[in-house]
Amino acid sequence: MARRWWFRVGGYSTELSPGMSSDNDFSMKLWHAGCRHFIGVGDSLVYHFQQKSTGKVVKNDGRRQFLDKWGMTQSTFDRFYLRRGQPLAGDALPEPEATPALRRSLFKSRMRKRFG
Repeated sequence: MARRWWFRVGGYSTELSPGMSSDNDFSMKLWHAGCRHFIGVGDSLVYHFQQKSTGKVVKNDGRRQFLDKWGMTQSTFDRFYLRRGQPLAGDALPEPEATPALRRSLFKSRMRKRFG
Protein backbone atom coordinates (compact mmCIF):
# COMPACT_ATOMS: atom_id res chain seq x y z
CA MET A 1 0.00 0.00 0.00
CA ALA A 2 1.23 3.45 -0.82
CA ARG A 3 1.99 5.58 2.24
CA ARG A 4 -0.13 8.40 0.90
CA TRP A 5 -3.26 6.24 1.18
CA TRP A 6 -2.38 5.16 4.71
CA PHE A 7 -1.96 8.77 5.85
CA ARG A 8 -4.96 9.99 3.85
CA VAL A 9 -7.35 7.73 5.75
CA GLY A 10 -5.52 7.77 9.07
CA GLY A 11 -4.62 4.08 9.21
CA TYR A 12 -6.67 1.60 11.17
CA SER A 13 -9.47 2.86 13.40
CA THR A 14 -8.68 2.67 17.09
CA GLU A 15 -12.23 1.78 18.13
CA LEU A 16 -11.90 -1.65 16.51
CA SER A 17 -9.78 -4.36 18.10
CA PRO A 18 -7.14 -5.91 15.84
CA GLY A 19 -8.69 -8.71 13.84
CA MET A 20 -12.26 -7.78 14.76
CA SER A 21 -13.47 -6.21 11.49
CA SER A 22 -10.56 -3.78 11.37
CA ASP A 23 -9.63 -4.85 7.81
CA ASN A 24 -13.13 -4.29 6.47
CA ASP A 25 -13.30 -0.91 8.20
CA PHE A 26 -9.94 0.09 6.73
CA SER A 27 -11.10 -0.97 3.25
CA MET A 28 -14.27 1.10 3.64
CA LYS A 29 -12.21 4.12 4.69
CA LEU A 30 -10.10 3.68 1.55
CA TRP A 31 -13.25 3.36 -0.58
CA HIS A 32 -14.67 6.62 0.80
CA ALA A 33 -11.33 8.33 0.17
CA GLY A 34 -11.57 7.37 -3.51
CA CYS A 35 -9.38 4.28 -3.69
CA ARG A 36 -10.70 1.83 -6.28
CA HIS A 37 -7.75 -0.56 -6.61
CA PHE A 38 -8.08 -3.46 -4.19
CA ILE A 39 -5.95 -6.51 -4.85
CA GLY A 40 -6.39 -9.72 -2.92
CA VAL A 41 -4.48 -12.96 -3.02
CA GLY A 42 -6.77 -15.70 -4.26
CA ASP A 43 -5.42 -19.09 -3.25
CA SER A 44 -3.52 -18.24 -0.10
CA LEU A 45 -3.21 -20.19 3.11
CA VAL A 46 -2.93 -18.52 6.50
CA TYR A 47 -2.05 -20.24 9.75
CA HIS A 48 -3.28 -18.80 13.05
CA PHE A 49 -1.49 -20.06 16.13
CA GLN A 50 -3.93 -20.14 19.05
CA GLN A 51 -4.93 -16.48 18.74
CA LYS A 52 -1.46 -15.18 19.66
CA SER A 53 -2.18 -11.73 18.18
CA THR A 54 -5.75 -11.29 19.43
CA GLY A 55 -5.83 -13.45 22.54
CA LYS A 56 -4.68 -10.67 24.88
CA VAL A 57 -6.88 -7.82 23.64
CA VAL A 58 -10.42 -6.97 24.62
CA LYS A 59 -12.51 -8.03 21.68
CA ASN A 60 -15.24 -5.86 20.25
CA ASP A 61 -18.34 -6.81 18.29
CA GLY A 62 -16.72 -5.79 15.02
CA ARG A 63 -19.66 -6.77 12.83
CA ARG A 64 -22.00 -4.56 14.84
CA GLN A 65 -19.53 -1.68 14.94
CA PHE A 66 -19.06 -1.85 11.18
CA LEU A 67 -22.82 -1.83 10.64
CA ASP A 68 -23.31 1.11 13.01
CA LYS A 69 -20.44 3.09 11.51
CA TRP A 70 -21.05 2.51 7.80
CA GLY A 71 -24.77 1.62 7.60
CA MET A 72 -24.23 -1.68 5.85
CA THR A 73 -23.02 -5.14 6.74
CA GLN A 74 -19.52 -6.28 5.92
CA SER A 75 -20.92 -8.88 3.54
CA THR A 76 -22.79 -6.17 1.58
CA PHE A 77 -19.58 -4.17 1.27
CA ASP A 78 -17.57 -7.23 0.26
CA ARG A 79 -20.12 -8.46 -2.28
CA PHE A 80 -21.24 -5.26 -3.99
CA TYR A 81 -18.36 -2.82 -3.51
CA LEU A 82 -15.15 -4.88 -3.34
CA ARG A 83 -16.73 -7.71 -5.34
CA ARG A 84 -14.75 -10.37 -3.52
CA GLY A 85 -14.57 -13.61 -5.42
CA GLN A 86 -15.38 -11.99 -8.75
CA PRO A 87 -12.87 -11.35 -11.53
CA LEU A 88 -11.89 -7.72 -11.99
CA ALA A 89 -13.29 -6.27 -15.21
CA GLY A 90 -11.01 -3.34 -15.96
CA ASP A 91 -8.45 -1.40 -14.04
CA ALA A 92 -10.42 -0.05 -11.11
CA LEU A 93 -13.60 -0.97 -9.31
CA PRO A 94 -16.56 1.13 -10.40
CA GLU A 95 -19.30 2.28 -8.06
CA PRO A 96 -21.77 -0.55 -7.50
CA GLU A 97 -24.83 -0.61 -9.71
CA ALA A 98 -28.11 0.01 -7.91
CA THR A 99 -29.44 -3.44 -8.66
CA PRO A 100 -32.42 -4.93 -6.85
CA ALA A 101 -29.99 -7.23 -5.01
CA LEU A 102 -27.94 -4.28 -3.71
CA ARG A 103 -31.06 -2.33 -2.69
CA ARG A 104 -32.40 -5.40 -0.89
CA SER A 105 -29.09 -5.94 0.89
CA LEU A 106 -28.91 -2.29 1.99
CA PHE A 107 -32.52 -2.46 3.19
CA LYS A 108 -31.70 -5.57 5.25
CA SER A 109 -28.67 -3.76 6.65
CA ARG A 110 -30.83 -0.80 7.73
CA MET A 111 -33.32 -3.15 9.39
CA ARG A 112 -30.54 -5.02 11.18
CA LYS A 113 -29.04 -1.72 12.36
CA ARG A 114 -32.36 -0.47 13.62
CA PHE A 115 -33.80 -3.61 15.19
CA GLY A 116 -30.69 -5.67 15.87
